[in-house]
Amino acid sequence: MRQLLLTLKSMVPAVWTIIVGQFLINLAFYSIYPFLALYLLRNHVSTAVIGSILGARPLANMLGTVVGGWWGNRTPSRWVMSLGFFGAGMGDFIMAATTSSIMAIGGLCAASFFSGVAYPAESKALLENTTPKNRTEIYSALRMVINLAGGVAPLLALAFFLPMPRFSFGMFAGITITYGLSALRWIPSRVGENRVSQSRSGSYRAVLSNQSFMWTLLSLTLSSMAYSLLVMLLPLFMSSMFPVYGHKLLCDNLADQYYHGDFLTTPHHRR
Repeated sequence: MRQLLLTLKSMVPAVWTIIVGQFLINLAFYSIYPFLALYLLRNHVSTAVIGSILGARPLANMLGTVVGGWWGNRTPSRWVMSLGFFGAGMGDFIMAATTSSIMAIGGLCAASFFSGVAYPAESKALLENTTPKNRTEIYSALRMVINLAGGVAPLLALAFFLPMPRFSFGMFAGITITYGLSALRWIPSRVGENRVSQSRSGSYRAVLSNQSFMWTLLSLTLSSMAYSLLVMLLPLFMSSMFPVYGHKLLCDNLADQYYHGDFLTTPHHRR
């Protein structure tokens, strides 16, 4: 307990911004996206189209992560985070406001892409605003609040997303945009950091030339994509197997996995 208090005391405003922002974003994300397939099915969207939509989401996020990694290595983290989360929030807002299926799919892909742009810079900002002495504890605190959000979120889905999906997407948009603006306000710019980063050899070319690292990266990418699709399609399975109690069983299942730490290996950029 004493070490936890010392860790909390050592956190600078930039770290608090990231931890609180990630808690709220994951709270909103896990109260919406695991139930998105069920929502689409209720609106008479075919399972083939649902699979295509949910498959496009992680691909857009992966592309955004590549762009964000390249850009974040050349630009102060606060600017990349701000633009990325603002773009993601606008994508969520499109899903809240539109009645067009094409626009909704575009909003989903935009939200996933821009959140992917933001998260490498967020990791960089967390690294820059911690010290070797407190870094491990702060990362542990971040994982703790993410899993806490994931445990509470399925209950919020029953109360808000399933009966009021447009309101939920609107709230998600507001949370995401607010987080981006908070990053611009509370995360400091590092003078000269872009010059130093560009002078180093840590480019994508150097990364791609390391075969052992690339195989590890490929395995992590494929497993993450499979996990993401499994979580997104789980409501369809639960609903078909247990048509009366499927929603309750799903929420209990997700909450139990989070509270017992089964999702600890999931990357914190959920979208």
